[in-house]
Formats: sequence, structure tokens, C-alpha cells
Amino acid sequence: QLDEATIAALELRLDELERGSIASSYLWVMLCTSLIFLMQAGFALLECGCCRQRSVSSILTKNIMDAIVGVVSWYVVGWGLAFGDSTGNSGWAGMDGFVGGNLLDAQGAVTDNMLLYFFQWSFCSVSATIVSGGVAERLSLQGYLMYSALMAAAIYPVIVCWTWGGNGWLSALGYSDFAGSGVVHVTGGVSALVGTLVIGPREGRFACADAWEFSPHNVPFISLGTLILWFGWYGFNCGSTGGMGSASDGYSAVIAGVNTTIAGGMGGLMGLFLHFVRSGKFDVPATCNGILGGLVGITAGCAMVTPAAAVVIGLVGSVLVDIATVILEQLSIDDPVGAFPVHGVAGGWGVLAVAIFDRGHDVMGEPVGSAAFDVQLLGLTAIVCFSSIVSFVAFKLITFAGFGGTKTLAQKLGIDGHHRSATAGNSSAAYAALVCYPQSSLGAVARWFHLELGARAGGRS
Repeated sequence: QLDEATIAALELRLDELERGSIASSYLWVMLCTSLIFLMQAGFALLECGCCRQRSVSSILTKNIMDAIVGVVSWYVVGWGLAFGDSTGNSGWAGMDGFVGGNLLDAQGAVTDNMLLYFFQWSFCSVSATIVSGGVAERLSLQGYLMYSALMAAAIYPVIVCWTWGGNGWLSALGYSDFAGSGVVHVTGGVSALVGTLVIGPREGRFACADAWEFSPHNVPFISLGTLILWFGWYGFNCGSTGGMGSASDGYSAVIAGVNTTIAGGMGGLMGLFLHFVRSGKFDVPATCNGILGGLVGITAGCAMVTPAAAVVIGLVGSVLVDIATVILEQLSIDDPVGAFPVHGVAGGWGVLAVAIFDRGHDVMGEPVGSAAFDVQLLGLTAIVCFSSIVSFVAFKLITFAGFGGTKTLAQKLGIDGHHRSATAGNSSAAYAALVCYPQSSLGAVARWFHLELGARAGGRS
């Protein structure tokens, strides 16, 4: 029989082990959060590469402000709506915790809410940044900041409450979304589509003579941005374990990482193949969007499906992105970076794929209930309806207030030269037009040259 000293020593040792486990879990989540925040750089590069050089400074400003505005909105309102007590309204919206009210206890000690707050803030910023790509080059900075604040303060947090908030009505029904194909990506993608429809296309985007002007201006930026996003996705998906305090956490993280890798690779391969079949040429932007489509598709079920299922999810996600991109083009809907095809369409596929491919066992081999298709469909419908309706009203009000799309002249001269104190560098587009677009008629090049002269004159006036 153990004496009191031995028992006390064992209790002390157990306490040390428990504290060590907590510390390792905190470290894991904080590292993953840092990876997710790095995705902001990936989005910035991707958007800059897909758009015209004359708008690069504007795009960078909006991406930087996303992070800044997201910090304020999430702290003041968003966190409380997402993870506050929602039992009084059946899990529709949190009602406390505003202005960081529940991050510390009554004695001022740090609570576990602090870690969740930090991790979910990074998710919130990603959801808002998705919209930036869909309305790039024509929504004013003031208007975008208004919408970004709304996304971080209300739209994303309410959907989080429904699904991840603890008492949400969707989670009570059995809705499953491990890392956010629906919660993050569908929310951002659908909102981006609504923004493009309300604000309208860029001036001259679908005019045959000027269509070449809207081709991606910097393929290296697109490639680097996509690779950074892929890298950050490991924080997104693997970090959604919420900690690293048990064997099951480790197994969940590693299968999420493997499935994420497979789906992204398969999506990129399919994107390359589809564009080659259609045009006879290999295309880097199409390949990159295929990668992203596969990554978005696997996000919801990354820890719940087999690697073989990840192959199918990645391939189908890429096909859907390609189809949606072509349809938007035919409908003259201007989505410069493919925000809706990649995040909205592939994200919706990912939500439904959970019900189709859920392996029915947890990572330890124990049988668990699988997600029901009708519940997943209901959750997807609810997310689409809420985000689209609120976004439509918001963009209409922003436009009515005079902060919607920039004027035609500003778009022609370039938003950077018209609204920014500094542009992204000296334009070499005249050289690019002559070298990269030899098939263009002399008239098209001449029109561009006069436009560029006007931009330079306007920037100095």
C-alpha cells in the first residue's frame, strides 16, 4: 500500500503530465492558426496575378484591410455571435461574449475560449478574403471595407453558431463539416457571386475587342499564391482537430493531411487535363484552380473519408470548378479569380461528399454514425440562403449609399492611379501586348496604347 508521500508525488506527476498535454495542444493549434493566417498572403498573390497590373495596389490594400477589419469585427461582435450562449434562441445566434467578454474568467485567468477565439479568427478572415477576389477591380475600397466588416461581424459568425457553436440547430441535427467546406468556403463563395451580380462586370470585360486585356497578368504570382494556400491548408484541415492531446487527435490530423494532399494533387491534375482537352494547351491558372477546387472539396470530410475517397472528391471538385467557370463566362458574370466556382461550387460538393463517402468509423476504428445526406443538404441550403440574402441586401445598400462599383473612367485609367497614392510599379503591359498577344489586331493594341497613355496622364494630373 502506497504511503501519503508517494501518492502526493504521483498526483504531482499526473498534474505535470496534464499540463504538458495542454501546452502541446495549445502549441499545435497556435502553429496551425499561423499557417492559416499565412493564407492571406496566398490569396493576395493569387488575386494580384489574376487581375490587371493597374489594380494590384487596390487588391493588396483590400487584402491587408481584411485582416485588420477582421480583427476588430471578430473581437467586438463576431466571437459573441459565433460562440456565445445560444440556448435561449435554439442555437441561432450567440448572445454573450461580445468585446471578448468571456476570454478571461472572473479572476482574470485565461480560459480555453482564448485558444478557440484565436483559431476561429483566422477562419473568419479567410471567409471574408474570398469575397475580395470575386469583386476585384471595381468595388470601391470604402464599400468593400463595409462589407468585410459585416462578413466578420455577422454573416460568418451566425453560420458558425449554427454548426460549430456547441448548441447550434444544424449541429443538433447532425450536420458534419470538419474544417469548413460549407461554413467557410460556401459562405465566402456564394457571397462573392452575389457581389459580382450586384456590382456588375468590369468595364469592357466581355467586349470581344478588349477581352485579352483581362487575361491574368502575372502567372508566377498565381502559382506562388496557390502553393502558399496549399501549404496553409494543412493548418486549416489538420488544425481542426482542436488540439493534440490524445492519440485520436494525432490520427485525425495525419489522415486529414494525407487526404488534403491527395485531393489537391488530383484536383490539379484534372484541371490541367480538362483545359488541355478543351484548348490543346496547358494552362497554369486552370491547374491552380483545379488544385484549389480539390482542396476546398476535401475540407469538410478530410478526417472522415478514406484516401481512395479523397481521390474521387478531388477529381470531381476540379471538374465542377471547370464547369462552373465556363458557365459564368457564358453568362457574362465577371468573377476574376473564380471565387464562386472554387469556393462556392467545390465547397458545396465537399459538404455533400461527407454523406456519400463517410467511412462510418472514427480514427481509432470504432463505429460512429455517418452524416445523413438530407441533413447535409439542409445545412448547405441554409448556408447558401442566409449568406446570399444578407450579402444581397448589404451590397445593394452599399451601392445605394454611393460606395459600390467604381466609375467607368476610374476602371479605364486603373483603380491604382485613380484612388491610390502609389501604384504597383511601372507598367510593361505594352511590351506584353506586343509579345504575348501577336494575334491581336493593330486596332486592339492601339486602343490599349491610348488607354495606357490616359492612365499615365490621369495619374499625374
